[in-house]
Amino acid sequence: MPNKYDTVLEIFKQLEDCKICCKVSVIQCMNSKHVQQLVPCMKSCLECIEVCDITQYFIAARSKNVKQVISFCLAVLKTCIKECEKAVLDSHLKKVNKETTAKACKVFMATLKKFKNKL
Repeated sequence: MPNKYDTVLEIFKQLEDCKICCKVSVIQCMNSKHVQQLVPCMKSCLECIEVCDITQYFIAARSKNVKQVISFCLAVLKTCIKECEKAVLDSHLKKVNKETTAKACKVFMATLKKFKNKL
C-alpha cells in the first residue's frame, strides 16, 4: 500500500500530464481550420489547466478546504472530458482531444476521486 507522500506524488504527476495534454489540445484547436467550432473545447481545457494549479496548491498546502476544491476540480475535469470527446472534427483532432487529452483527464479524475474519498 503506497504511503500518502507517494500518493500525492502520483496525483501531481497525473495532474501535470492532464495540464500538458490540455495545452496541446488548445494549440492544436487554434491551428485547426475548425477553430470556431472548437471554442468550447479550448475554453474547457484552459479552465482545466487553471483548476489543476489551484488543486495542486490546496493539496500541497494540506488545506482544510481541499475536499471542496477537489470537488470543483472534478466538475471542471468532467466538462473538459465531455468537450474534448466532442472536438473530433478530423482524425488529428480525434487523436489529440479524445484519445490523449480526454484520456489523461479521466486517469487524473479517477485518482483524484480515490484520494478525496480517503481524506
